[in-house]
Amino acid sequence: MKIVNNFKKYQKKILSYSNRKLFGPLLRWSFVYLKLDQRYRFLNTNSASIGHLCTDVDCFLREWKLKNFQFRGVLLANRTTVANPVLVKIWKTTPGLVVVESPIACYFFDYLRIFKESGYDCSKYCALDSQAAEVYKIRNSKDIDDVIISWPPDLLQRAHKLFKEVFPTLDVGRCVALHSRDSTFDKRIKNQNYNTQGYRNSDISSYSLILAYLNERGCVVIRIGEYSKNPLVETVSYLQIPEIEVFDRNLLELFIVSRCKVFLGSASGASDMASIWGRPVFRLNTLPYALLRPHYSAGMGIPKLLYSKDKILNAKDIFVKGYHWFRDDSQYLKHGVEVRDNDASDCIEDFAEFFEAFVLGNKILQYTLTNSPQQFRYKKLCPSDCYDLYASSLVPRNFFSKYKIV
Repeated sequence: MKIVNNFKKYQKKILSYSNRKLFGPLLRWSFVYLKLDQRYRFLNTNSASIGHLCTDVDCFLREWKLKNFQFRGVLLANRTTVANPVLVKIWKTTPGLVVVESPIACYFFDYLRIFKESGYDCSKYCALDSQAAEVYKIRNSKDIDDVIISWPPDLLQRAHKLFKEVFPTLDVGRCVALHSRDSTFDKRIKNQNYNTQGYRNSDISSYSLILAYLNERGCVVIRIGEYSKNPLVETVSYLQIPEIEVFDRNLLELFIVSRCKVFLGSASGASDMASIWGRPVFRLNTLPYALLRPHYSAGMGIPKLLYSKDKILNAKDIFVKGYHWFRDDSQYLKHGVEVRDNDASDCIEDFAEFFEAFVLGNKILQYTLTNSPQQFRYKKLCPSDCYDLYASSLVPRNFFSKYKIV
């Protein structure tokens, strides 16, 4: 077995080297010679990440419309590794985009994403550390519709039918999508994040009072994503999707998110599924601080509390010391920063205001939250390298006041 594994590693290295030194440059030359660069550009996005599959493609298509690009984007979405095959099927029907799903074709076209003559840089949208993300500027543009993605009729019909089979008594319009990140997914795919990004995990108990609030108002919460199913932790406050085929699960989850009243999230790209459909997003246990505010304007993020020597760090401390870009558990440990999940009682007041403002449509409260002193103080404190520098989404005014964050 060891010999076989070593052979596979050696074979992979040879193929990678050949692609980098031979096939990639040859394809680039052919691409330019045939003047295909005037018609197509390969997006350098990571289609295995749900956040990038949502945000990068959405932002490119918005730019494609706003700037009237003469070329179409090419998305390499290897069907064996793509984050959500259903989303890929939807993107395939969108003008301005060509989708390649064949693993072999994705492999050989891979290096066309990095050459300036054949690629299109999507990293500016939401992938560059220590830099303000362009996604907020693009999403805030008033020159384009709030939502540009739409369901193909046949896929939408299939999604409706599947929803009724799994939840026969529910109205999807009453549903709330819940995604509370833990390390289950990273562990299954052997992602290095499993050992380095525990700070992004979210304690499900943080949502308990919010779930009760929603249940009292006739909403039905459905938990999505992969997570550890512990009988001691699970509650009757939300429904779970039963074991079904992978494609059907992806279809059902995306349908629920696209129609939900509000998306309850955490420090995960899953909330971007809701943002591209224009659904309100409320996130708990968010870190790092640089990524606090969601991409969609009807969004709010509550950060985890950071302690140093038993003292709660405020936003100024965090920004001045550079803690807002800590992306690894070891960084918090090295600087003696303790990370604590949100207590349920600390979140309910801000959520109740958010729900009334952006789900029930209270325009006066929307204005009040958008123009709160906490919002203005936080924006003023944000350094120029902050990811959400251009965000129009919100900080939690009650949480920030209680702990003197700003």
